[in-house]
Amino acid sequence: MGKGKRILALFLAFAMVVTSVNLSGWTTVKAEETNEPEKLAYFSFDEAPVNGVFTGTGAKATINLDGNNAVAKAITDDKAVGNGSLNLSEDAFLSVTKTDGSTLLDGSNEEITISYYSKPGSTGAGWAYFIAPNSQAPWDDGEEDYLGVLDTSATLKLERYATNRNNDPSMSASRTADWSRIDVVYEKASTTVYVNGIKQNTQSNTEPICGSDGSNGSIGTNGIFYIGKATWGSGEYYHGLIDNFTVYGEALTEDQIKAEYVKSEVIGSVTKSHISLDRLREDLTLPSSVTTLGETIAWTSSDVAVISDTGAINDTAADGATATLTGTITYNEANYTVEIPVTINKAVTATEGGITYDFNDNIGDAIPVAKGLSDYDGAMTFVEGRSGEANDKALDLNKEHGLELPYYNMNSA
Repeated sequence: MGKGKRILALFLAFAMVVTSVNLSGWTTVKAEETNEPEKLAYFSFDEAPVNGVFTGTGAKATINLDGNNAVAKAITDDKAVGNGSLNLSEDAFLSVTKTDGSTLLDGSNEEITISYYSKPGSTGAGWAYFIAPNSQAPWDDGEEDYLGVLDTSATLKLERYATNRNNDPSMSASRTADWSRIDVVYEKASTTVYVNGIKQNTQSNTEPICGSDGSNGSIGTNGIFYIGKATWGSGEYYHGLIDNFTVYGEALTEDQIKAEYVKSEVIGSVTKSHISLDRLREDLTLPSSVTTLGETIAWTSSDVAVISDTGAINDTAADGATATLTGTITYNEANYTVEIPVTINKAVTATEGGITYDFNDNIGDAIPVAKGLSDYDGAMTFVEGRSGEANDKALDLNKEHGLELPYYNMNSA
């Protein structure tokens, strides 16, 4: 090889190393192109709200409870991706704004994509999200200006109206009752919906999503953004679970939609069967493929002394030891990486009356067998474990500090 060609080859090799740099956490990176789609808002719902507010990337979501029994909270025992999801009851919703409290969609983005996972709790229609120029009922000003998705356990109904719904009728898509990823792409003159990475429907639109004022476009430039409710008289509240709610500041292509779906499914396949990977007590199952789209996945560990490339915890790893599992995804002739941090926590202990009881992987070694109920002077009840787990019972010790046992997250009563 000539000198000039050798220099070019070295330069290209260096460029590939630079462009495959990864970020930490649940971040995903395309090896050849590190510019991911712009996110205007992202909520993982992995953490509990603070003072009634979920803090996300680029935005915040404030809890609103319109009824005495309304509930909006993060839960850990049923989620699509990561460590938690949002549980919304009837009469509860979130109001989304930028972190400074201003309108999230202010007209700066003529095209957007909204993505989320959902698991509706009933067949009744409820709004997964609803965006409008103001908080008035849609008919109050004589026009219907809004966009949103009615999400049920069997179907999706997408509405995007500006001035007159007859110009742009609603469209629908099918889904299942289990967790599904929904992607809705709003372009200037069309709307497209995907379910689990597959295009389901598309429709032409006569008006843009935003314009110079509320009468021009579906949502205006100073409007409202709700998760779980519309501004119709009854609210038509969503009831069920939502996870990884994302608003992109651009219209994603079909290839981008599929790539984002594959990446989130890879993370979800590892995380959703565990309460938290911050307190890992059992080996992980690392998939080589998770969807029907044809991807392949290769895994490596940052520290095999903690956890192996196959997800097995090293017997000598100490509690509190940390490592990062990196999955390299090959899909559609491109490579992506996902990084999953883990912290080892093999056992939990509880102390009562000066005696310490160890709770390891075997619930049978716990207090009822080893000591007997008569020897324990604290409140104790049995609760069902999570379906499909190795141990179908868990203990609720009901102490002031609360206690977490394998497979179940217990808080004080």
